Amino acid sequence: MSKVNFKKILLDISKHKLSLEEIFKDINDEIAGDETFFRNAVKLNGDALKYASDVIRDNKEIVMSAVKSSCWSLKHASDRLKIDKDVVMQSLKDRSDLYYNHLVFPEQLLTNRDFVLKLIQTNSYNINFIPNDLRDDEMLYAYALAGDSSILNSNIKAFDDETYNKLFNLLENKEIVTEVILKNIYVFNYLSVDLKKNEPFIINLINRLSELTQFGGYDTVSRTRKQKRDLLDSIIKINNNNERVVLASLRYTIDDANLGELIFNNIAQDLYNNAEFILRAMEINGYLFRYIPANFKNNKAVILSALNNQLKTKSGQIGNESPLKYASDSLRDDMDVVMAAIQNDGKAISHVSDRLKNNVNLVLESLKHGAGLNYFKYLPLELQNRKNLLLALKNGGGSLSDVPINLRSDKEIVMLSVMDNGKNLRQASIELKNDKEIVLVAVKSYGEVLEYASDELRNDPDIVLAAVSQNGAALKFASEELKNNREIALKSVRNKHAYILNSALPALAYIGNNLKDDKEIILESLVHVLNGYYIFENELVPTNLLYDKDFVINLIEKNKENFIKYYWKFLPSKIKNDLDIFTMKLMT
Repeated sequence: MSKVNFKKILLDISKHKLSLEEIFKDINDEIAGDETFFRNAVKLNGDALKYASDVIRDNKEIVMSAVKSSCWSLKHASDRLKIDKDVVMQSLKDRSDLYYNHLVFPEQLLTNRDFVLKLIQTNSYNINFIPNDLRDDEMLYAYALAGDSSILNSNIKAFDDETYNKLFNLLENKEIVTEVILKNIYVFNYLSVDLKKNEPFIINLINRLSELTQFGGYDTVSRTRKQKRDLLDSIIKINNNNERVVLASLRYTIDDANLGELIFNNIAQDLYNNAEFILRAMEINGYLFRYIPANFKNNKAVILSALNNQLKTKSGQIGNESPLKYASDSLRDDMDVVMAAIQNDGKAISHVSDRLKNNVNLVLESLKHGAGLNYFKYLPLELQNRKNLLLALKNGGGSLSDVPINLRSDKEIVMLSVMDNGKNLRQASIELKNDKEIVLVAVKSYGEVLEYASDELRNDPDIVLAAVSQNGAALKFASEELKNNREIALKSVRNKHAYILNSALPALAYIGNNLKDDKEIILESLVHVLNGYYIFENELVPTNLLYDKDFVINLIEKNKENFIKYYWKFLPSKIKNDLDIFTMKLMT
């Protein structure tokens, strides 16, 4: 049978319009024994393994692909592979249906507790197959709960009554269930109301939330933060009048400002209007001032407590404006309050009353505490001197465009400004644009400002390497000699941040002529770039590489969805018709 026939069979399998029995009704030895064909067929439908020769059904690589596609296909594997540990584990990553329907039951593997544990970690529903001698092992059930809380849904009826009893009894074990919740917060929803209101248990759980992990991967900061927020939301809703629980929860607002609004929206009115509680909350996190009742926003003791504790909050969080912004008009005109606010955060001067905004002592104080160059202009002309300019820059930064032209050649001033923001190199004097120390600091912060460096420094490997490390497309502004430097070119294309403002061209567009056929550089660019469409559209990939099967397969595997969606049309017909590559397209 020709390759065209093989391609049609693969297409029929992927469309699911015909049953496998109909598709393979005229199978012959040529098809049944074709390893290349079945390597691709089982990726589309694992049960295609049924129609393969005995040799192929004993091929571990092909069988692994088949059971990855469908756990049911294990029944078509050779007897040797039906009890292969790797194959069995791969089959179980789908569902427990394989054993639930007793298609295969390698009992010899179940005698090993480590294997049973891996079985459960792969799929929580596999607690169905815990052997009798391990049925009293609570930790096996705990791992199952940590992996998937849906096993507690008795409406599914996935287990016998004994198994459900073991699971729900485990929820009453405070020590074990705490560990489980720290791996899967949704188990909390299945706890009894009494336990959800048990103060010692809840306080201990809250205190240990820093140990929260994402079971099975996805341990990212944003995901963990959302999980923590969801759990605390559930806890507060049922303990909304418990001051100790609420205050313990508020500690986490130091890392997550949005959590403060969520908690204050859910606490009971009696607590919300309690002055002592409000003061304790301010002692934990002054930034919570914005969420308190309006009548407390005119309370001097409350605002001073908030201001004195706002620095406990980690910098950079959403909504970390000075509490002064949310204070009453009278408090924003109170010298004691305003001075406390400015000494904690110089930028708070933007929230003081109009009467105090032009107070020279306050402006100077604000420059000491980070107000920056934006407020330098509020000083009387006689005080707009180099000393106060340095004061503003050292503590709050700002744009060099706000610095008098005659001071833009002052190295100390320019260095402070580029340390604050590399973009400030644009306004530096010509002399300092040729100062390696200053330019190096600038490009490390904002690679694109390599454009404003002197010709000499744009030919300096240290400078250019630092620039492309920050923004790969900064290579555009390097000298021709360094555009042909392979180390620098690789560094630039491996940087996902690789576009110049107002330009869609990736870093690959700027490499030197000597490197335009370098396979590794082009592959790295396509793997790391955020939108490789422009690479193909601008014909940055040499034609010979589009005929290189290994090169194309590597690209598809690393960027499958985008490759098929955006890049497929650029491939030559010969490559598109290759069975391996054609199957990869069908699988997308």
